[in-house]
Amino acid sequence: MPGIVNLTGPTLFAEMHVGTPKEFDVLTSGAGGRGKVDVDVISPSRAPVKAKVKDMRRGKHVEFTPKEEGNKNKVNYCFAA
Repeated sequence: MPGIVNLTGPTLFAEMHVGTPKEFDVLTSGAGGRGKVDVDVISPSRAPVKAKVKDMRRGKHVEFTPKEEGNKNKVNYCFAA
């Protein structure tokens, strides 16, 4: 049975504003905890958004700052054990 990876954070589903940082955690402990996590953030115009990805005990912490108007930044993530 495959494990579970969760995204969580106080600003994950909040409205996005240009210049206001967003942050969330990718929790991998339900999927065995160890493995590679890739995170890509894409702007409404489909341009990549620079994101800081930091290790934490239960997975990864991700921070990014929207650079464009619009509430449709897309977050792609992949966990490979």
